[in-house]
Amino acid sequence: MDWVVLAGGGADLSQQIVCVGDERVRLTTKERDLLAYLARNAGRTITRSELLVTVWGNPANGSEEPVYSAVKRLRAKIDRGAHRHIVGVHGDGYRWSPAPPLAAEKAPAVRAASPTRFFGREVELLQAREAFASGHRLVTLVGPGGAGKTRCALEIVATIPFVFADLSSATTESAVLSTLASALGVPLDGAESSEWSHGIGRALASNRERLVVLDNAEHVVDVVARHVAGWLSASPPLLVTSREPLRIAGETVVPIGPLSPAHAVDLFMDRAKSAGALAPDPAIVSVIVERVDRLPLSLELAAALVPQLGAKDLLDSLDAQLSTLVSGARDAPARHATLRAAVEWSWSFLSDREREVLGELAVFEGSFDLAAAKAVVGAPDAMVMIASLCRRCQVRTDGDRWVLYAGVRELARERATAHTEASGRHAAHYVGAGEAAAASLEGPDHAAGARTLAADLPELVAAWQRVVERDRITAARLALVIDRAWGLQARRSGARRALLSRSREGLEDAALRCSLLFAEGKVEGAPAALLDEALALASDARTEAEVRLARGERLAASGLRAARDELERAGVLATTSGSNALRGRVLAALGEVFYAHGVVAEASERLRAALVLHTTAGDRRAIARTSALLAHVDRLEAGGRAARGLLEQAEEAASELGDPVVRARVLLDLGQHLTRTGDQVGGRAALAEASELFDRVGFVRERALLHLHLTETLVGMGDLDAALGEGLAALAMLPDPNDVSRSTVHEAVGCIHMLRSNFDQAEKWLEKGLDIAREVGAARSECTLLGKRGLLHLSQGDAVRAWTDFDTAVRKNEERGSSHITGASLADRALAAFALNRDEEAKCDLARARLLLEEPADESTAGKMLLGCEVVGRALGAIDAGTTAEASHMAVKANMTPMFDRVPPHEWNVVLRLLDWLVGCVRVWVPKAH
Repeated sequence: MDWVVLAGGGADLSQQIVCVGDERVRLTTKERDLLAYLARNAGRTITRSELLVTVWGNPANGSEEPVYSAVKRLRAKIDRGAHRHIVGVHGDGYRWSPAPPLAAEKAPAVRAASPTRFFGREVELLQAREAFASGHRLVTLVGPGGAGKTRCALEIVATIPFVFADLSSATTESAVLSTLASALGVPLDGAESSEWSHGIGRALASNRERLVVLDNAEHVVDVVARHVAGWLSASPPLLVTSREPLRIAGETVVPIGPLSPAHAVDLFMDRAKSAGALAPDPAIVSVIVERVDRLPLSLELAAALVPQLGAKDLLDSLDAQLSTLVSGARDAPARHATLRAAVEWSWSFLSDREREVLGELAVFEGSFDLAAAKAVVGAPDAMVMIASLCRRCQVRTDGDRWVLYAGVRELARERATAHTEASGRHAAHYVGAGEAAAASLEGPDHAAGARTLAADLPELVAAWQRVVERDRITAARLALVIDRAWGLQARRSGARRALLSRSREGLEDAALRCSLLFAEGKVEGAPAALLDEALALASDARTEAEVRLARGERLAASGLRAARDELERAGVLATTSGSNALRGRVLAALGEVFYAHGVVAEASERLRAALVLHTTAGDRRAIARTSALLAHVDRLEAGGRAARGLLEQAEEAASELGDPVVRARVLLDLGQHLTRTGDQVGGRAALAEASELFDRVGFVRERALLHLHLTETLVGMGDLDAALGEGLAALAMLPDPNDVSRSTVHEAVGCIHMLRSNFDQAEKWLEKGLDIAREVGAARSECTLLGKRGLLHLSQGDAVRAWTDFDTAVRKNEERGSSHITGASLADRALAAFALNRDEEAKCDLARARLLLEEPADESTAGKMLLGCEVVGRALGAIDAGTTAEASHMAVKANMTPMFDRVPPHEWNVVLRLLDWLVGCVRVWVPKAH
């Protein structure tokens, strides 16, 4: 009870203020408690002994002087006219005499303003007001404890006449009627509750201009529903707040659920500031408000702790909200003093079966669907029970799913009697549902499967955590599903590898061990040995083909021959397995390897054969990738006549698949193609859309790499200003200092400065890239950066330092066993050796490079690189031996210009651009002493 109607006004108990006419008189805490107790018990005599015990907390036989004094003071404050609210009963005590109806009508229509700001609820308030405006007589605000139903009710009636009856202390039918009669100022005539009800009904009918609020009706909902149903036709508008609907004819239910995220943050920040906290970190606050379900009570309790704990420690403590959120306002009702009190208040009104089901549902970490609920409850009444718990605001809807409030979940887990059995059913359901969703990712139902995995991910992880020690097989199966889900969300490779590795511990099932090794081996940065272990455990042709396919794709960075051999073996196994889809993927991988090594005709043949198999199998993911790759091949093979059609085919397949990442990658290919063919506007639009898609699904790193790809394309085309802008954009999107891609970006930006002859900046960027590569142990990146730094030294006449960098790269690449990259480093070392006039050594390096690069054709990028290193190196050596730079430059141009002229401007790449720059360096080269 927060408001007591008085003759000529009323008393706001929450503010301890008496409002009669224009006067405002402050009540002491004891006077407020005395007034509240007398008003709640209107209709019966209250002895002084009872008041001593219940209001003062003194013994019944103690001195009655405090009662006499308090009653005297209270009468002086509340009695302003002829009416006497506290009537003495001779020899017994006191009886509360409610203000008569005519006097009550003079009570202020608006309660004293709340001392705290109100946030949000515009939609809910509008729904309630529109319901009353359209003639509805009964609106019930329904929500969980702490949702702010009472505050919403007061906002609804803020500008209209109203009567407020707080039912929170009324536990019986007579108490409900007495409380309402007191609020209305109606005497309770008669001895039966039916007579009281009729009297209240008459009073309601005569006061139709005032809205009546029945607050906190959940614990007496049956009583309230029965009487309201009888009063409704003739009553004024009734606004009820409850944790469940009345479920009677004519009721309009307005749900009061969590606040919107923005309003929840605003409320939290406001209350934290009021509590004396400095502005907490908005990012942490956003997480806190979600953890406490965006419920106003929980938000206020949490905000009050910020000055003592700080936002970060508060967040860390929220795993035990019932123990943490305990610092409510001193003037709050007892049921709202702590989160536990609010939750236990609701728990006390549940049936045994509802409590049992709630304990089983508490196994869920987040939202769940009907199938999961039925599986966990394991009984035919699952749907009925969930509906009942929703009505009672223990469970809330989340789209087409359900979720328990955090406090409810915590209490239910405390009280659950069969949590272990429910956990087992939970894990069994999610391993099956997760595997089905993961399997659908490769087909036309990709989007649905991805949505399911995203929605169920918290449950999959929770299930894995519960079973990893006691059920290795289920844990392994769950880990494979979780890995697929994390792969869709750009989950960091470290977390994926840790999950898969942990799931192998103690696992004896060979097939599952193979699957876990295979999955971990495909994670970026994982050692190749994992795939070797998986291959040793492969027990059938299809599995072996899958593993060899992954090994072949990994070997592509080392050299053409090793990758080709492994992929061809995978192709034979795929044919044996009878899977056309797998055969198509192997052929596509072969085509991609040939394309990467400049063997265009072979790439075209494999990719076109793969596309036929993809189409037959309906593999839209593969169709999208292979079509986009064929567009690049067609541009080299036939001038790009079919490229646009192939890219459109790739876009269509990606759209049908519904995977935003696949579509983004196709758009990246389209953007690069359009950029190369002169359509800068179209290219920018495609790349912008790809960037937006990567950003939307959380693939921040891929978004950065998109800019890096474009950087390399623009360098090849000679647009160095635009390339620099893209490179810096890529770096800004890689905040992790340990991300190896940062070293690659530094290499690209260093190259751009080098090509612009801005050598100081070039050295700065290349050195920083080397520092990053060495710090994170990225040997491949370190070697390519050493190559670029060597070129920088060479351009400045220091062939000795250049040779040292190239030699270090050769040795490191040989240690890594990377034949292809070793070949490129050998070509660089030959360039420096020629410049130093160590021709025999240089020729030996070139011969080895040609062998490791598998005798590349003269028209391939590798072939052009080998020719350029020899021609430029010999020219620099001639200058060192005394030939003029001008003469050497003319000789180099005569050899290199025909090669450059054969490449269309839009097909130039970074290698050609660097060779062209080296040719220019010859004209001004001044060798340093060696």
